[in-house]
Amino acid sequence: GKQTLAANASKGAGGGDVGVPKPGWDKSVWTHGDWSFWLLTGPVVTLAFSFFMFYTYGLPGGLLTFAVCAVIDTATFYYNL
Repeated sequence: GKQTLAANASKGAGGGDVGVPKPGWDKSVWTHGDWSFWLLTGPVVTLAFSFFMFYTYGLPGGLLTFAVCAVIDTATFYYNL
């Protein structure tokens, strides 16, 4: 059968897997393409969509959109969601 990286990992002191790469948390393994994709689909889309909502629905719509998108961007950056 096909083995995954998790199957080859050892358990650490806290019970977590040691030696399993986690690109979402370890930004040092991200390539330029990973950064470009995240920047395009994260902050750039957040700003564009927020400005669109601001011009369409006014300040409350723009701020609410920005707040929701900023939480999502933060979650995808820090927690790899």
